[in-house]
Amino acid sequence: MKDMLSRNIRILGYTMLAGAAYSGVAGAAMLLFPQQVAALLQFPAATDAVGLRLVGLLMMILALFYLMGGMETKGNIVIVAVSVVARLSLGLFGFLYRWLGNGPPGVPIMALLELVFGLGHWYFLWRSDFVLWEVLGRAGRPPKSRIKV
Repeated sequence: MKDMLSRNIRILGYTMLAGAAYSGVAGAAMLLFPQQVAALLQFPAATDAVGLRLVGLLMMILALFYLMGGMETKGNIVIVAVSVVARLSLGLFGFLYRWLGNGPPGVPIMALLELVFGLGHWYFLWRSDFVLWEVLGRAGRPPKSRIKV
């Protein structure tokens, strides 16, 4: 049983590293090549690509947090839990933006990737005997046995 939990934590770490790589590469592409990314994702052409560059920068910052969760998964389990919420929120936002707000056709592609990563992180978090809401509720409060008074 312990071997299975260790295996699932390791896989969870790999999903976080894969997510970090995706976010980092996508963010760098948006930051460095905004016009090409806009054309690929069928975003409206903009003379000033500051919005897409800002999204790229934010994706690269998120990639650093995903990287932390991947490198020391159990020690950064709160980051993993927040990553689940962030990815699922971004994915849902993308689909709602496209279908309710008539967003660009390329948005669901990014939304789907966010949902896949979010669900993958959540699945292996659960398989590692962590409950998402318990981890989030415990954030910033270590177990009492570790508190020295």
